[in-house]
Amino acid sequence: MPPEKFIEKECSPAKAYSYFLAQDLTHSAQTVIRSVFRSVCDKYGINDPNSIDIPQYLYHETRTRTHCGKTALVAYLKNSITIVPSWDPKITTLQLKSPKCPDYNLLMIFLFSRYAPDLLKIRFDKFHEAIDMENLVSYAQKINKRFPRHFLSDKDNWGGVFCLQPRDLQAEKILAEGKNNPDIPGGFPATCLKAAFDSGRTYGLFTTYFDEEIYHHAASHYESRNFWRDRLMYAVLSVARLLEAVEISQRNRPLYQGINHFLEQDFTIIHEDKQLPDKFKPYLTARVDVKFMSTAGDFQIVSASDEEAKIEKPGWFNKDGVGYVIQSYVGQLEFIAKAETDGKINLYLRGSDVRKPEDNSKRIPFWIDFTKLAVNDKIIFDKVTPAWHDKPYRYNLEVKAGEEIKIQVEWLPHRSET
Repeated sequence: MPPEKFIEKECSPAKAYSYFLAQDLTHSAQTVIRSVFRSVCDKYGINDPNSIDIPQYLYHETRTRTHCGKTALVAYLKNSITIVPSWDPKITTLQLKSPKCPDYNLLMIFLFSRYAPDLLKIRFDKFHEAIDMENLVSYAQKINKRFPRHFLSDKDNWGGVFCLQPRDLQAEKILAEGKNNPDIPGGFPATCLKAAFDSGRTYGLFTTYFDEEIYHHAASHYESRNFWRDRLMYAVLSVARLLEAVEISQRNRPLYQGINHFLEQDFTIIHEDKQLPDKFKPYLTARVDVKFMSTAGDFQIVSASDEEAKIEKPGWFNKDGVGYVIQSYVGQLEFIAKAETDGKINLYLRGSDVRKPEDNSKRIPFWIDFTKLAVNDKIIFDKVTPAWHDKPYRYNLEVKAGEEIKIQVEWLPHRSET
């Protein structure tokens, strides 16, 4: 298909909108596609701007990866890991045609012979009659022999083959326990995304920047279609999340704070209790233990920035002083403490206390990446500092009678590489 014909085809859905909006959408889409075409030409050395290879390479670069990516994402949300051929870097370097084998079916035959050779035994009458099957299989096998499918876990021994990240054995051990990794119903991710789309936050954020007709058209498309009904809804959600990230970055606030809004206001709208789902809490919740090491006077938490923070004063933490346990999942917390007498405060930053279902005496290590600790505006640290319940970050300070101590903490969900 010639490039201009491709642009005309891809812009045709804009006709479903009102006249002036359709003009704007068409112009915007044309600008984006032509820009991408120029990038494709630069990458593949195509000098003819009307070459039919341009849309073909664009499809190879974007459509296939996006399609496979969405499938893998949905599977991941259902607790299933999918290995997709497009993740194999050797696939992206394969020529779709060559003088020795110009048939465009080479890619599919190559994938079959590389990942599922038994599929080649199944005869599809029209397909087999239309191609030189024997020559294609032979050529595909030669490519596989020259560039074997091989997996390594050591980056130092890359050798030009498909390399996987080292296994996270700690995560595997935790997820292998059924109660920590429960099955998720097939339609649950789609239900959650639809709830996010229907939320007032998504609608308000999207329509602040774009014509609300686009939002309503996506909603109507979802209700009226049986196939690909959610494709426009996903586009609106993606743009809304990007807008949220931009707004947050412009306010110089951590990107993570937007996740709290999504989980609380969008994701949990399908839950009657309107609370953060329990399965997310250990990954997001930071715990701050603060203890005044004296029984001579009172010690109080005067205020806390997170109104939903859980503040407790357990008996076991008050035997040789006055202690509080504060838990929050919003990504940052500022609280003020005050002691009646001189003394010392011990501060512990850690993760949630989650016990193994089969052995209540053992804890599951839910790590939290603390990114900042400040006391009375003095920065104690402002780099990623991982901690979990049994390996907390400790800090001690001296206080005077009647002095108010302002403590600021920020954190993110833990990433394995840190």
